[in-house]
Order: sequence, then C-alpha cells, then structure tokens
Amino acid sequence: MSKYFDKFPVIYYDGKASRNILARVDFSETTKNNSKAYMPHRMDDAIRADLIAQRYYDNPGYDWIYYLSNNIIDPYYDVHLSDENLNKKIISKYGSLQLAINKIAYYINNWATTSNDDISIANYNALSISKKKYFTAKINYFNEVVSYKRKETDFKVNTNKLRKLTVSSSDNFTVGSIYTQIYNNETTGTGELVGINDTEITFKNISGDFVTTNTNYILDDESDQIAVSAVTNPLTTDPIPSDEITFWSAVSYYDIEREENEERRNVKLLRNSIKNKAEEELKRVLRL
Repeated sequence: MSKYFDKFPVIYYDGKASRNILARVDFSETTKNNSKAYMPHRMDDAIRADLIAQRYYDNPGYDWIYYLSNNIIDPYYDVHLSDENLNKKIISKYGSLQLAINKIAYYINNWATTSNDDISIANYNALSISKKKYFTAKINYFNEVVSYKRKETDFKVNTNKLRKLTVSSSDNFTVGSIYTQIYNNETTGTGELVGINDTEITFKNISGDFVTTNTNYILDDESDQIAVSAVTNPLTTDPIPSDEITFWSAVSYYDIEREENEERRNVKLLRNSIKNKAEEELKRVLRL
C-alpha cells in the first residue's frame, strides 16, 4: 500500500521495531459526512490506487486517501478487478467459473432486463390474476388508463422449485453441489442439492424437472453416475409457478460477483484542496 503504513506508529515486538499495522485509522466524522469534500469518480480498468494518487494528488504515496475514502480494507479484492483477476477470485471462492455460473443465488423479477413494451388494455384483461400483478397501469393526462407496463418492482425469491427424491443411500451426495438427472439418455432436470438424510435428497434452483421413475440416474459434478430409486411422496413446492416463470430471471453467483465488481468502479475521491487536512487528521489519530 505504498507509503500508507509509513505513517503508522512504531512499536517494539520481541525486541524488534515494527509498524503497528493494527492501529485503527479513519477520517473524522466531519470529513466523512461532508459530501462536498468528495467528488465522484468512475475507475478505469484495473487502475492501481498509487496511480490514482499520482493523478489526483501528484503523489503516489497518497494512496491511503483513496482507501480511507472508500472504506477499503483489502487492497487486493475490495477494489475493481480486471477480468483476469476477477476470474481468479471467483475460482478461488467457488472452485471453478462453471460452478459459479451454474449455482443460482436467487431469482429476480426481470422487468429491468426484458422487453418492456406496453400491452393493451384488452391483452391485460386477458391475463390471469396471477400474471396481472406483474403489470401496472399507464395513465394519460385525463387520468384514463391507456395501456399497461411491467411493474418496476424488484422482488426476489430464493428458488424457483424444490424437489425431494428418494434414494437407496445418500452417502455419495454433497450439499451445495450441482446434480443432473438422466432418463432415457436425456437430461430431465438439474439442480443444487440443499438437503440430505438417509433416504432422501432435496434440490432447489431447478432447470427442467426431476422425473418420478426408478429407471434413472444422477450425474454429479464429475459426471459420475449415482442410481436413484422411484420418488415417493415427493416434495413439489413451486415458489414460482410454471406459468409465471417468464417474469423471472435466475441470478448466479457469477452474475453477482461481476455486478459487485462493476459497482466498485464507482468511487469517491477526497478533493485535492483538503488532502493536507486529511493528512493532519491521520497524524493526529496516529499520534505522530
């Protein structure tokens, strides 16, 4: 972190002089709450904090101002990452890019990412009651309904379906893994395993569906086959009814990591005119 830690007090540990990097530092409440003290900035791809400091404060040693302004604790992963470094982070966190893509975090009402063409009053009236809740009326100057559009409401559910299968043994299954059912040499359903007991396994976030037959098997992440017996009294909960699925989109952990990384482009920079005051605050806090 460049010369950030040069400002930390020296302590003696085991007879050796060391910087006390555990010292807690921050701007004063007055500075933090002063919106005029900062200016918004959108980061370039993978630009380093010392380069930002050089560009805006004419000194790479002022990188600590950038860190404190944006509450950055980890200078490696709390900042915007290049695609290469983001992929490395995802692989480290989830095991592989594909697993992060396959694992669904939740489903969200997709009004913002799908076509939002208005529908006529007649088409709205023809919808089922369950589908009408996804739309809202457009009103003209005379307070008359002229058409309907998607309701701009962000609501989400944890899964689209829950299914429980009966198995002769659950020893070979692992919670959190993605499994695929094969029947008559075709894929029927894929989902994330979320529950296990001796003879039952429960899946959520299901693509397709799991069939109730005793002539099928399930593939794990390594494509190993696991025999599955017939389903008895299956759990068939559908938080998203099948006729409403077009109003929802799956959000994977990969999507979340990329969205959060993109959001980290939007930072704030302490104005150059008060950087000296900020440095004095830091010295006072660290009693330099």
